[in-house]
Amino acid sequence: MNIITKTFVLGLIICGLCSCNYGKEDLQITYFKQYNEITDNIDSDNPLRKYNGLIAYDTVRFSDDSYAVHRLQYSPQNSLTEFIDNKGQTIATISRASECYAQTLVYDYDETGKLRHLINFKKEIFDGLEPDTTYLERGINRYLAFRRMIDNLDYEHPDTANYFQTNIEHDKDGNAIKTHIVNSNKSIVAPKGYKLSVSVKPCKSFWESDINGGFYIFHVTMKPKDKHQ
Repeated sequence: MNIITKTFVLGLIICGLCSCNYGKEDLQITYFKQYNEITDNIDSDNPLRKYNGLIAYDTVRFSDDSYAVHRLQYSPQNSLTEFIDNKGQTIATISRASECYAQTLVYDYDETGKLRHLINFKKEIFDGLEPDTTYLERGINRYLAFRRMIDNLDYEHPDTANYFQTNIEHDKDGNAIKTHIVNSNKSIVAPKGYKLSVSVKPCKSFWESDINGGFYIFHVTMKPKDKHQ
């Protein structure tokens, strides 16, 4: 399937999630640069030279010093958009294999940097593309709308009609001891003396398969606590 013919829109779901009132309306884009191998003249500063096999590369910086990077590769035409906060933590990933719908994840951390909530949207809501485009144009307003939406998510009252929310609970020593998908019976609980190791990682064929690539996996493993705990 040709990527040029595949466009997706942010859609009304953003307004539904945020009631069109963002918690940080003053958040703005301070830097926005796009590179497109199809339409641009390749120059020495073009990051497409650094990343062999890319069709497109965007870099976006916001007024709170968070930023986003979008990459679209040649073959398979898989893509990844990463939103990073001003602490260097990944706060969202929008990724897809070229023959599949995008997976959209949002990550929330506690004050020590431990993952405490993971949101997985049920629908494709954003992949950086403007509607009805011909040359892979990606719009500045869509990056800003999605970034503002992240700030306004209510983890205490999740919108489970539109996304799955996984909560990660920690004990007083900072060990993950339970993961639970809100409004479901799906949970993993560490027995006494054990803790959970929680991570979100790209699948092995992330950039290599146009069907089985392009998505992240929520990994949970169990191991004994340190002896002093």
